[in-house]
Amino acid sequence: MKISKKPRLPEVLRLAMSKVADEMFVALPAKVEVYDPITQAVDVVPMIKRPYVQDDGEIGLDDLAKLSKVPVMWPRGGGYFLSFPLVKGDTGLLVFCDNSIENFIFSDGSTPLDPVDLRLHDISDGFFFPGAVPIAKVIKGEVSTGAAFGKELGAQLRATGAAMEVTTAGAPASVGGYVAMATLVLAELVKISTAIAALGGAYTPAPVASTNLKAD
Repeated sequence: MKISKKPRLPEVLRLAMSKVADEMFVALPAKVEVYDPITQAVDVVPMIKRPYVQDDGEIGLDDLAKLSKVPVMWPRGGGYFLSFPLVKGDTGLLVFCDNSIENFIFSDGSTPLDPVDLRLHDISDGFFFPGAVPIAKVIKGEVSTGAAFGKELGAQLRATGAAMEVTTAGAPASVGGYVAMATLVLAELVKISTAIAALGGAYTPAPVASTNLKAD
């Protein structure tokens, strides 16, 4: 940006405001490079370049450096949480706080803290919210009604009104249907076990593993 040899007050103010704005960050989309599930932090690359005015008045673009160990914000509250394994290439939104978050990050979160450092909207004080994607990568499939949880192009659990559906490879099946089927199978096993016991024997069914359902 060209500066007059004898700048007038408006120019000085404009330059000062531009300098402050250049050093303030609010929010940016970013791409995951590395996710650490132990610390629940990511190394990310900001996906928007930083524009600036060159000495000749033209607009230049700067690549922002990779940010390391940015805390990931999972939905959480009341002792419950939602998380999933982030992988390289996943995108999300970086949100930068008003003040330094360093003391908060290393605290127990029970009391308000002195930020100590006077920096404002600094690029080092960000949180990463997974899920911000370009239009080309929006969730595929009908999710306009109810709530859905699952894997893209894989198994999904959907709640719509009073019903719940389990969808596997695009074929929906109601949870009620699975329960009814399991009830019938158990009833038949009880009949068989009772009949064998009446003959003085014992029936122990072999374990059956499900390829789609797992309980911990």
